[in-house]
Amino acid sequence: MKYLLYLLFFLTAPLMAQFDEPEGDDTWSEEPPPSGTFTGSETATTRTRDKGMGLGRGATTPVAEDARLLRARQEAEQRVESGDQMPPEEMSGFEDALGMGYYYLDAGRDDLSGEYLAVAEAKLEYGDLDAVLSVFYLYNLLADGAKERGMEQEAEAMFEKAESVADTYLANDPPPADAAEMHAELGWNYYDLGWYDLAAYHFHEILDWQPEDAGNAYMVASTLALAGRTEMALDYLAEALELGLLDEYSVDPGQDGDLDGLRDTDAYRELAEAYDF
Repeated sequence: MKYLLYLLFFLTAPLMAQFDEPEGDDTWSEEPPPSGTFTGSETATTRTRDKGMGLGRGATTPVAEDARLLRARQEAEQRVESGDQMPPEEMSGFEDALGMGYYYLDAGRDDLSGEYLAVAEAKLEYGDLDAVLSVFYLYNLLADGAKERGMEQEAEAMFEKAESVADTYLANDPPPADAAEMHAELGWNYYDLGWYDLAAYHFHEILDWQPEDAGNAYMVASTLALAGRTEMALDYLAEALELGLLDEYSVDPGQDGDLDGLRDTDAYRELAEAYDF
């Protein structure tokens, strides 16, 4: 995983230098912090996404809503049932390989699913965000399944593939709105994994394009708070509130476990009093 190349810096330099105050972005790192180990991560016990904000989603939701992917899976199932399926090395089309990968994922054949997804990835057009996200989600589902079964190496390999797809997409200079969507998916992904510095990085990247987005400012605050960056988290919490967080989302910062590390500060108490939460 390429982010591990930054591990030495992560251990020896103050990561606060990678983040900036809400007023300017000049000290945010141009590279994300290192990610860590997928299978060894710990997630929050109480989560912002559980507070009714309507923000974020796991991979299962967009997969279930992806009409093209569902159609590809149905066609794959028909080929399997009729005995017409081809082995991965003979697949010629992206959607055919993607559908087979999804079919075998549902069937519990992660080995075959991974092989077909590798073919789909090789045929992926990185200008097609929906196609990129389809591969990204399916790799993540494979990683989640392997993790749940205690297959650490397999989980790590699948997550690295998902990460590589996202990195390659972002390296191709997509339109700002599409880049923001990918950063959002990565932000929620790393949030769920418990890699809060990396999640904060991606949520902050969205603010570059959507500086008035109270929800993403709040997610920067939440992930920084979970990472122990108290002062910066308070700055972004104040920004989110000023942008109208409480009007736009049904969230109560006073009940959000992500912010527990902020509550004993004077700045948090002042915000709670000013915004009545």
